[in-house]
Amino acid sequence: LGSACLGGLAVILLMMPVNSAVARRTEAYQKLLMGAKDARVAANLEVVSSMRTLKMQGWEDPYAARIGALRTAELAALRSYVQFRAASMTLYSAVPLLVAVTSFACYVATGGTLEVGSALACLVLFDIL
Repeated sequence: LGSACLGGLAVILLMMPVNSAVARRTEAYQKLLMGAKDARVAANLEVVSSMRTLKMQGWEDPYAARIGALRTAELAALRSYVQFRAASMTLYSAVPLLVAVTSFACYVATGGTLEVGSALACLVLFDIL
């Protein structure tokens, strides 16, 4: 493809800051999720360690409601994390295709004739990226 690969290189360079932002956002979602999990596990541990007192005082319902609220918060954090992770994985999977399409478009725009053999070889190399 020659100098037409510079178009693909431009896409790679443009995606570097995007990938960095995605990694930072993923880390933030993961910290939020871990905080919610820790809170739920701590509440469960508290209930288990003081089960006799809870039963004798009749505090089962308030603690069940508290743990239920913590579970709901954890599920909301998990849902956000999984949705963002799915979107970021889609982005990561689409980058090699975008690089290939951009490189081929630059090659054809500069007057090159795209042949099957060279196109397949380039696709394999782009997929390695």
